[in-house]
Amino acid sequence: HKSPKPPVPGPVPPPVAPPVAPPVTPPTPACNFSDVIITEIGSPNVASARYVEVFFRDCASKAPLTITEDIRIISNGREFPLQGKELPLSGIIVVCVSRNSHTSFFNFNGFESCDYEGDVANNDGTAPVSVNRGPAINNIVLDIFQPFPFTDGKAMRIKFPTNPVLPIPSQSYIPSQWIILPGNTPIGIGSGEVDKPKGLDPGVWYTPLIISEINDPVDSSPARYINIKSPYGGGTIVDNLWLVIFNESDGEPDYNSAVQLDNKVLGPDNEIRVCNSHVQNTSECNIVINDPNSPLPGNEGCYTVGIILILPGVNNYHIVDLYGRRGVSCAGSEFDFEGGTAVRKPEGYVPVSVWNPIQWIITTPEPIHLIITEVTDPSENLPKYRFVELYSPNKKNYVFQSSDDLYLVTYPQGSSFPERKLSLVGKKTDANGLVVFCTNNEYYQDRCNYVEGTNSVADTPGTFTVQIIKGATTIIDVYGGINVTGNFRDFTSGRVNRKDTSSGSNNYLISDWELTKPTSAQNTDPGCWNGIGNCAALPPIISDQLVLFITEVSDPQDVPSFRFVELYSPNKPNYKIVEGFTLKFSGNVIISDINLNGYETDSNGFIVVLVDNPGTEVVNLMKLNTVIDSYGKQGTIDWNFVDGRANRIGNGPSSFGVNEWTIDTNVNLSSSDPGCWNGIGDCTNPLPNPPAPPSPPNPAPAPSKGGKGGKGKTKTTRRMRKSKRV
Repeated sequence: HKSPKPPVPGPVPPPVAPPVAPPVTPPTPACNFSDVIITEIGSPNVASARYVEVFFRDCASKAPLTITEDIRIISNGREFPLQGKELPLSGIIVVCVSRNSHTSFFNFNGFESCDYEGDVANNDGTAPVSVNRGPAINNIVLDIFQPFPFTDGKAMRIKFPTNPVLPIPSQSYIPSQWIILPGNTPIGIGSGEVDKPKGLDPGVWYTPLIISEINDPVDSSPARYINIKSPYGGGTIVDNLWLVIFNESDGEPDYNSAVQLDNKVLGPDNEIRVCNSHVQNTSECNIVINDPNSPLPGNEGCYTVGIILILPGVNNYHIVDLYGRRGVSCAGSEFDFEGGTAVRKPEGYVPVSVWNPIQWIITTPEPIHLIITEVTDPSENLPKYRFVELYSPNKKNYVFQSSDDLYLVTYPQGSSFPERKLSLVGKKTDANGLVVFCTNNEYYQDRCNYVEGTNSVADTPGTFTVQIIKGATTIIDVYGGINVTGNFRDFTSGRVNRKDTSSGSNNYLISDWELTKPTSAQNTDPGCWNGIGNCAALPPIISDQLVLFITEVSDPQDVPSFRFVELYSPNKPNYKIVEGFTLKFSGNVIISDINLNGYETDSNGFIVVLVDNPGTEVVNLMKLNTVIDSYGKQGTIDWNFVDGRANRIGNGPSSFGVNEWTIDTNVNLSSSDPGCWNGIGDCTNPLPNPPAPPSPPNPAPAPSKGGKGGKGKTKTTRRMRKSKRV
């Protein structure tokens, strides 16, 4: 029996090491919480509403987050730890003294601007503030503000319009990054009072823009604009900023006309120009308001305007910058720039929520000087030829404004109440300073600036008084008198023209005026005053009403029996007179009146009447007892044409002036030209020997009672058959 052999041992496996846990990687922070800056410190006199605001630059786009680092706000021996606090989506944390007091003070509807309470925010504007990492002892300063006193105001960090957002945290105070605004007393031109609460803006951080210029150039055109500027560099506006007008009634923004500035790119000189639709070169404008009724950039140069930052909720906003005073009437105030400009001084390029007038240069034009220069009621005796002309020596191309408060009014003779009144607002003087209000422009055409129609201030009978007034009763200038009568100022069938003086008067002075009557519409000059304006002669009147005047009177020395008066109508050839025109004579020789009804003009418009006038008698052409035209003047003899003739030089009917006539003496009948006047009519053939005069028309005028009285005879040869009596 054999014992079994022992087994041969195989290879021994190596020992197995125990499992090793994988290395643990510490979590990556959600953002760099040390990238934090102080953005605003508010120090209103209500201590419980004070606050300090910080902004986590790197975390804003990643919030909301919980702050995981030991970041603290430290001021005046107090500190507020931010570790563990929730960071809002904006990246901004506001610490206030009391949330209840803060909410009551700012009264925002639907917008909470205080995140946490802490007495570190109780800063009266004299204590430094820093943001640190770690406790007060053994801490690292991340950002700091060293105080420049801003009691009852604020210290605001400038957000520069660049990308990435500047500034960055700094362990030393950099004054150029801060705007210091005290509460009640601006510290010179570079600061301003803070509106409380609208000028304090906890919970938001924005690029502060300013209004640099407001322009209201109404002397040249109604093109208005507002310049907005960034004093802190160019770029794109990324904040919810708006340009608004503040209502005078309640001092609140007019949101209906507000202009949004968000996403607008600052142009050259870091500016944005907002224009109305009247600006000719719109390439100079970044924003054009096409609504002509929009109050922004202004129908008139008088308003309070500002840049605001609109917040969530109902009517929540901060005032970024302001021109004018909220809730205050602008007209006549210290910020009224109507007709001019308001330009900010460069050293005043600091955003203010309460207007600081020393930052501005306001230029307004002198008040308009306006006078009456011509009023007409010409001898045509039709309203359509009446007009009133005004002149301003200091306002060319000027649009009358509501602040001018000027009116044109007229009074009937003997009345103390105006019958017609016209506001001048919106009317405009021409390039010469003249403005003409016509009843009708059928004849005067473009000499009329405005056509007002009949029964208007332009429709002025010669007995009316005309005034320019300011407001309700203040008389600026006047022609005539109220509640008075008298022929000394009656310009019926004529016109009045102010003499060469631009002073004007609130009392009627007869010495200021030249009254001419009778005179036709052709002898007026709308749009021209004493050489100023368009003084070209008006054309002959072509109208439905008969125009008739004297063109020649003759007493030929060789044929005294062939004395005549020549009449001419520029608008009625081959026309039978029915209007009641009469020739009347005055002087030493009795000559019967000649009723011209039934007389007929020839094909050129002439009537030649044989009248036994020895060259010494005044000839008056009358219409219904009104003198329409005259030759001669009682009490003088320089117009006598004994043994000769007188030929008219000027056009149309007028009161007599010897310089309007050419007078020749010692001339024969052959030198006369009845039926021809200044090239008009039959001027080619010599006169034949004069025939015997025809029998007068029935009923015949009474024979003259002295001298060589005429009988109203008309010549009936070819050249003299100008006035056939029917």
